[in-house]
Amino acid sequence: MAGRLTRFLNLERPRKPDDTPAHGVATKARFTGEEPPAASPDEMFRAERETQLQSGVEIDTTDAAEQPFLRCPVCEADNSKFAVKCINCQSRLDSDDVRAWNARLWQARRAARVLEQQPPPQVLLERNRLLGESIAQEVAEHERLRMNWTEPGNSTPLGMRLLELIPNQNARFAVAMALVGTFFGAGTLAYVERKHPVLRTVAIVLAISLLVLFTPNRRRRGFWSDD
Repeated sequence: MAGRLTRFLNLERPRKPDDTPAHGVATKARFTGEEPPAASPDEMFRAERETQLQSGVEIDTTDAAEQPFLRCPVCEADNSKFAVKCINCQSRLDSDDVRAWNARLWQARRAARVLEQQPPPQVLLERNRLLGESIAQEVAEHERLRMNWTEPGNSTPLGMRLLELIPNQNARFAVAMALVGTFFGAGTLAYVERKHPVLRTVAIVLAISLLVLFTPNRRRRGFWSDD
């Protein structure tokens, strides 16, 4: 029963004399059934166009090199390039002065960007000089290694030639120290382990091999030599 009576709560309450609607709303045309005059197509198009421009909804068909935004000269806020008013201070952006100001701004920014991408002449010359020196050092190093392996009168030990093939100096020094430790360790093991002939023989062979590997080469003189 209560559910049936609740529909009466939604009935419009009586209005007070002060609650009358505005004059523009309570007109005779509203109650006579006459339709208000429709806007012309040109006015509708202009209103819709202005709404689209203010919201920034527009198809971009311009070149990528053009300015992609409009900056307000008053508050310097960036807006859409199709905007009519600034989103920050509501200043007009469709005037010729604002367009000219933005054109000068974009031209200055593009000029600064070109200067940033091009290094100064001194830096470019120094970079080319360092690159040339690096290439010359690499060529000289490869040539020196080639001459060490192919030169018949070179007295550099074979072990030193093999160490020079390691490009990193720290790794080369570590390998050299490891070989030195192996040589002295093999000699000490051969002297201590006299009761183990096999182990002693292996230690002696290893020490002699390292000694021969780092012994300077002597130029042999014989029948086929130039001397």
